[in-house]
Amino acid sequence: MSATSQVERITALNTTTGPLAPLFELGHPLERLVPARWTELCRALSIYDINMQFNQSADPSDPRSVFRLDYSSLLGPGMDLLMPTAGAYLCQPGHNRVVLPPRTDPTIVTYLQRVGFLGEVVYYEGNDETVAGQRAAGRRTYSIDDMGPDGDDVAANSLRDMTIGNSKETVGDLSSYAAPEVRKDMFEVTDADFHAAFEPGRRVFVKTCNTESAGEGIHPVASLEEFRTSLNEIRATTRRHKLNPLLVIQPELIGVNKSFQVFLHPDGRPEIPVVALTDQLIGDDGKKYAGSINHHVTRARLEVVGPAIIDMVDRLRALCPGAVGFLMCDYFEAPDGAISIYDPGLRPSGNTGAAMVKRWVEEATGQYAAVTMARWLEAGKAGMSWAQVEKLLHPYTDPDHICATRTGVLPRGHNHLQGKSRFIVVTPTHEDHAAFRQELEERLSRA
Repeated sequence: MSATSQVERITALNTTTGPLAPLFELGHPLERLVPARWTELCRALSIYDINMQFNQSADPSDPRSVFRLDYSSLLGPGMDLLMPTAGAYLCQPGHNRVVLPPRTDPTIVTYLQRVGFLGEVVYYEGNDETVAGQRAAGRRTYSIDDMGPDGDDVAANSLRDMTIGNSKETVGDLSSYAAPEVRKDMFEVTDADFHAAFEPGRRVFVKTCNTESAGEGIHPVASLEEFRTSLNEIRATTRRHKLNPLLVIQPELIGVNKSFQVFLHPDGRPEIPVVALTDQLIGDDGKKYAGSINHHVTRARLEVVGPAIIDMVDRLRALCPGAVGFLMCDYFEAPDGAISIYDPGLRPSGNTGAAMVKRWVEEATGQYAAVTMARWLEAGKAGMSWAQVEKLLHPYTDPDHICATRTGVLPRGHNHLQGKSRFIVVTPTHEDHAAFRQELEERLSRA
């Protein structure tokens, strides 16, 4: 594989067929929805450095530790390393930098640079160091998280805009398709609020509004007793850390759990590139994200959810005219096609790296590809580097092979401390995924 960046390589192809063909004719109500081109999104973001590290805290005395959990404390050493390298699929080598934690496995950095996704990197540990370093370098940062109350001068999106775009309390302001809910001061909530939301056989979702991550702000309850227990715990935490007292109470939604991602161009153009339409894979607890199945972006799918997308983009831009980058939103699609919006986000998501890889493959080949942000595929050996994993999976990790066959695997991230990778899996169709996953598992078992 040459050192030429993937952005330069794919731009030269100038693909306009298949997945990149126009979706709607001029004059159609959805004409602003256009297929996202991977190269155009990378170039649009190239005016910023890319930071996919969460602004998290492990300090129990820090209120942020309640709603921005430290993944290494929660899931074990190095688990916070699985997101930052996804920035490689959002950057334009030679134009911007990707921020990584100093503990990042150097072999995954070398690999991503060698195959042309990643250019210059800069290492910062935590948000305070990132803000100080970016300020000293005179560079702005497109970040997955807010950069704190003192970080607006280096952030692409202000703290105000990130709060509006990521809080559960603003869903009704951001969408006329918002799911039914009650918003109320938690210290005024009573048993009557549970009974009003409860239907036999369906849970009630109690949500706090502190821009939480990892599903920690969501509390599914199936009975009045569970409701009372959760409410008491939430109130105690809110008092202790002086958090937002607003509570959202919502009946369990019926339908298929889905998500969309679109892109807000920094120049404010009216077109809305559609990056992803996915099915959400959610854990048994009803809140933890387990992965995504990225569907093809087609006219038929957008005829269902497209009006809700345009509605949200226009509302967000009215509230936050300077908002840029990825806008994602989780929603339920009922059997009759009705859309219920419930969790917006002015940020990249856990699936953005995979969604961008799908756009890369489709722009490179002019053909649809199935891309899944896979649940764990584990080598299972502590201390195992990405270079060792790559050796086991070659040639599937070679972008040339992926483009030639629409079959392969790329890393979203690698935790060499535990020997765990988070994989982006590419196959020609979704039907090919299970057999290919089995082959990958067999290869990894040889570690």
